[in-house]
Amino acid sequence: MAHQFTSGVFLTTPAWHGIGKVIREPLSPGEAIKQAGLNWKVTKQTICRVGSKKGGTKPISDYEAIVRKDTDEVFAIRHKSYQIFQNSEAFKWLEEFIERGDLIIDAAICLSECGESCIT
Repeated sequence: MAHQFTSGVFLTTPAWHGIGKVIREPLSPGEAIKQAGLNWKVTKQTICRVGSKKGGTKPISDYEAIVRKDTDEVFAIRHKSYQIFQNSEAFKWLEEFIERGDLIIDAAICLSECGESCIT
């Protein structure tokens, strides 16, 4: 997995591969996302094919590109019914457990150029 690691943050103990930032105090989900480099958003964009019979481009009606807003990088091509779920939304539900003292974030990582993310 080390070859897929892009960025991350670990509480007190570094990962076995030695990559990433080690912190000493637990973080909120929002701060963990920032420290791990996951604080960006994605959007859907229309995709077109080049070279239609009439020349120029033609939109592909049933599919859209999932694009990272800050870098304009295309992550994936998905059906137009695909629902975007931002990193901030994905981990916000943990806040209640942290506030009650039932949970501590041990790690937040970004894999495969941030195409995959995880908080443990």
